[in-house]
Amino acid sequence: MSGLIAWGSLFLVVFAVEARRPPLGARVQLVQVCNLYGDDVYLPLAAGMLRAYAASQPDLANHYDFSPICHLRFDPAEAAARFAGTEVLALSAYVWNWQFCLALAREMKRVDPGVLVVIGGTQVPTDATALIASGVVDVVVHGEGEITFAEVLRAHRDGRPLAEVAGVSARSGDAVVKAPARPRLEDLAQLPSPFLRGDFDSLLAEGPRLIGLWETNRGCPYSCTFCYWGSAVNTRVRTFDDDRVFAEIDWFARHRIDYLFCADANFGIKARDIEIARRVADTKRRTGYPRKLRTFLLKNATHKALDIAEVLRAADLDLGTSLSMQSLSPVTLEAVKRKNIKLRTYEELGRVSRERGIVTYTDLILGLPGETYDSFMAGIDALLSAGQHDNLHIYNCTLLEGSEMAEPAERAAQGIVTVRSPASELHMQSGVTRRGGVQEYEELVIGSRAMPTEAWIATNVATTVVSALHFQKILHHVAIWLHHRHGVRYRRVYEFVRDASRDSADHPILAACWAMTEDYWRALAAGTGPRLVFPDCGDLVWPVEEAVHITLARNFDAAYAELHQVVAKLLDADRLEVDVAELESIFAYQEAQTPRPTGPSRRHVEIGWDFPAWFEALRVGREPPLVRRAVTLDAVDHHQVGGDLARFAREVVWYGRAATTIPYRLVPRAGEDARATV
Repeated sequence: MSGLIAWGSLFLVVFAVEARRPPLGARVQLVQVCNLYGDDVYLPLAAGMLRAYAASQPDLANHYDFSPICHLRFDPAEAAARFAGTEVLALSAYVWNWQFCLALAREMKRVDPGVLVVIGGTQVPTDATALIASGVVDVVVHGEGEITFAEVLRAHRDGRPLAEVAGVSARSGDAVVKAPARPRLEDLAQLPSPFLRGDFDSLLAEGPRLIGLWETNRGCPYSCTFCYWGSAVNTRVRTFDDDRVFAEIDWFARHRIDYLFCADANFGIKARDIEIARRVADTKRRTGYPRKLRTFLLKNATHKALDIAEVLRAADLDLGTSLSMQSLSPVTLEAVKRKNIKLRTYEELGRVSRERGIVTYTDLILGLPGETYDSFMAGIDALLSAGQHDNLHIYNCTLLEGSEMAEPAERAAQGIVTVRSPASELHMQSGVTRRGGVQEYEELVIGSRAMPTEAWIATNVATTVVSALHFQKILHHVAIWLHHRHGVRYRRVYEFVRDASRDSADHPILAACWAMTEDYWRALAAGTGPRLVFPDCGDLVWPVEEAVHITLARNFDAAYAELHQVVAKLLDADRLEVDVAELESIFAYQEAQTPRPTGPSRRHVEIGWDFPAWFEALRVGREPPLVRRAVTLDAVDHHQVGGDLARFAREVVWYGRAATTIPYRLVPRAGEDARATV
């Protein structure tokens, strides 16, 4: 995904035909299908919030029977058997389940034309006329859905026109009417917690394992045009009360939720957020759960955000702290209505993070208006030069329904080119987005006036090289050494590696990787939805940069021989005089830290320069001299995958990248200085 999950507000859409009065005990079925990530699935928070509010209203609870939430995909042809007797079908929709929702609605209407179907979420169109006129949809709810859904149920029960409910689009006679918008809910205390009410209890027993999805506040004060939050939720931040939030933390621990995803748009924006972080950390120390907490920290990171990150790090809860940028192009930032922190501030926050032992990552979005190949690559170079060597997440821009960037006028103004592409299945089982015979799609930006499609492909290829070699920790030490010792720009390193090895018979492994990379991006631009799957690594779909890593890992000895040759060519091309022994030492140091399926290539490595001390000083912002002295290091294999390539791919390439724990630790021999690489 793009990394922009608009769960800060929860929504719903409703379908019905001729109005019929639901009998006492009429069944209400909520559906929010979520994709499987390996053996895990996200908890259906939106459907839970809708069910919790409606079922907590005495008049609705006395009239309707609220069935357990359905959160797993199935063949829509099974709908009649699964949902027999359903009076109201409520569907919470996003890009990953939109086609499923429509298919399910059609099937339910075929079986029982009088059923009232509810579909919701950020994927519903602002202008729902065509959707309702299709005969599948009766009512579309716009905005926060809890109050509106309850009012729709009341109107349906009482036989009142659904088009009169504030916040909906619905039929009124032969016309489709959009009712006045419902004001945003200011007092979130009106909404009961689905966790504490037990709305998810049946899912815990059903399996698979749930990934916790949680909100402590709603709203976003920013207006980024590429994001649903920016255009549809732009508002002051409203909070759920402390007692509720703390009780929900206890619920996650009690039910042993391993991974908790906080969907707040800007965690850390409220002064109390550090207390929430402390409560999660204390709960983990006491119970062991949750094991990890992922948050969207403040859009523009501050020292306050780092304080929260340190709390999470101390409890081994964090999966990295975002120093988010999205783009470094002034033209692009103006076009998408975003203001970043200054690069100098970014560099300082990064330095302080590293001093405090906080791992950071930076998000960039490729395909935003005004961006060019040169501006995007210059941005990556600037981030690396500022010290970002932990992690860089590069997302391709997709157009989200309801975002300003998706509006026809903005598309035309920026010359945006898109393709309807099968939905991403990265780190999912292959075929998960088309289970039940229904394929999901996303609208992928593949070009703009500033970046034609060929340039988009070239930029993606270049960024894949950086992601695979630098942030998968295969060549990062060599690149840092080239930059700090010989003044070579990071962009120059990776563009040269790409170009010098792409078509060379002397570099068959690298050439095959870049050919796979280019084929992947060309296929994506053509809308064919390529899937990179290695049968000997299970049935998971791999991001292309991780596919490169897996490919290199099959023969790292030969791959490093090719990389060594390419770097030697770079030094020669740039007429840089380098001590050959130092070049050999930096490669030995790099290779010794690179995990392999069968374990370390060398259990002990002897180098002639004190690279551990030098890199540690660089990491915290100092520029010391590189001392020439003999150092012997022992490699510590903390992965222990025992030659199992499938485990290596999952635990080292995927999990290790996410947690920035890919490299082996190199520990000095007894009698040497007690410093080790991290």
